[in-house]
Amino acid sequence: MSENNISNLDSSNPESEEIKIRRIELKKLSENQSDMETVLFLIMNINNSSVVKTAEGNEYNMRDYYLGLANGLLESNKLKNDSAVKLLKAKVKEYKK
Repeated sequence: MSENNISNLDSSNPESEEIKIRRIELKKLSENQSDMETVLFLIMNINNSSVVKTAEGNEYNMRDYYLGLANGLLESNKLKNDSAVKLLKAKVKEYKK
């Protein structure tokens, strides 16, 4: 069984399906939640990550996926709550490779 990381997305191709999915997830995530609620959701999933198995038998570590969402949110500068930004940056730094 091979283990792949969702963080290894082809970000050089802006049309890649994975990048589109991340954009959709970020939009859904922050639509009806405060900045702090969004950040706490991401942190919870980063801390308590799971491995999912696809129909093809590949395994993906979801921590990398949620770290990617967190990085995307930080890069978007959409968070206005300074405390939420600091908290999320600290969590991303904790898992930075």
